[in-house]
Amino acid sequence: MTDFAVNRRTVLGGIAATGALGAGIALCLDAFKDRLKDEPEGDVGIGVGPGGAVPQASVEPGGEGHGQAAPEITEMIMGDPDAPVEVIEFASLTCLHCARFHTDVFPRLRENYIEAGQVKFLYREVYFDRFGLWGGMLARCDETRYFGVIDLLLKQQAQWSRAGGPAEIVQAMRRVGAQAGLSAEQMERCLSDRPMAEALLAQYQEYGREYTISGTPAFVIQGQLYGNMAYDTFVERIEAALA
Repeated sequence: MTDFAVNRRTVLGGIAATGALGAGIALCLDAFKDRLKDEPEGDVGIGVGPGGAVPQASVEPGGEGHGQAAPEITEMIMGDPDAPVEVIEFASLTCLHCARFHTDVFPRLRENYIEAGQVKFLYREVYFDRFGLWGGMLARCDETRYFGVIDLLLKQQAQWSRAGGPAEIVQAMRRVGAQAGLSAEQMERCLSDRPMAEALLAQYQEYGREYTISGTPAFVIQGQLYGNMAYDTFVERIEAALA
């Protein structure tokens, strides 16, 4: 996972919204057109349908739902908003190193600095593939459960990300969502939310303008960008910021 450039067919091909009768509507996510001029116009849209089905449909610019007002994306913050040190993590739910960070490093960081009121922690999603985007949409089904869903998706990454094809993967992700307390109705609704998908991708693009991310996970500590690091290195940099 090396940069913010994404392949149109793996992420931007589309996510199917579902109506009352379960009709799949392919999404044209063209917020990134200026970054994907080398890709063919019009793609095969692969998205989440009823019950985890993954319908395919041709996607052309200006399809249904085009021009809808984008929803506001909540900045996901853990800890005291007024803590003296701000840490931003950029992570992909399909990134192996991100999963390892959240298993090996993050629990100690949370206990010793976030819960202690010394660090305000912001989690920002990076989408290198459609599965990462689906995970982000799933986590936002209920924002009060956001960090719980993210934690489970990262800890169980090896299971759901290798479940098979797109239909099997989204079913496995739904099982993770259910473990976190999300209802089937909540997951159906949020995984079918075209405006949210477009807004999340637009926000992701803004991250790429603000910071040059060369790999994930990446961290910004008090405005300074760093790559992946061990817990002891994290402690050194946080303590320096607190001094």
